[in-house]
Amino acid sequence: MKLVELIIDILDKSNVPLKQGEILSLAGIHPAYKNCNELHKVQVPLSAVARCLTKYSGGTNSVFGIYFEGKDKQSQKRFLLKTKNIPEIKTIPESSLHPYLVKFARERFNVYSKTINALKIAKKRDKIGKWTNPDIVGISPVILNLNPLFQKEVEKLGMV
Repeated sequence: MKLVELIIDILDKSNVPLKQGEILSLAGIHPAYKNCNELHKVQVPLSAVARCLTKYSGGTNSVFGIYFEGKDKQSQKRFLLKTKNIPEIKTIPESSLHPYLVKFARERFNVYSKTINALKIAKKRDKIGKWTNPDIVGISPVILNLNPLFQKEVEKLGMV
């Protein structure tokens, strides 16, 4: 059983909105608790509940509604069930967004950008320095249009 399904069942049976800790306590005594792998594979099950509630309580097709006990920001959030329909969540790899970001940076800020994919250029002997997500670097040609005096100093230093 998925964690979101477990939380839906718990909130469906509750007559009042529940706090995250209350949801976790009720999950512990729920018959489907031992079949919920998402709660067993984390060190802090409350964080798994919090992530799930956050993931499904925002947007236009939210599953959970949020109720605040008081008007101040310190009040505890309570969650209630809005719908039993779980929306399909599509995940987009970060690297597929890079062409759009590069185009935006060029058109909006006149910045020339490139994607650096460490997995393609990583040296085999240096396994410590690997990172899994590609990065974007950019440069603006403003440095080429400097004050003439400053431009000469930059050229003396060999920076241009």
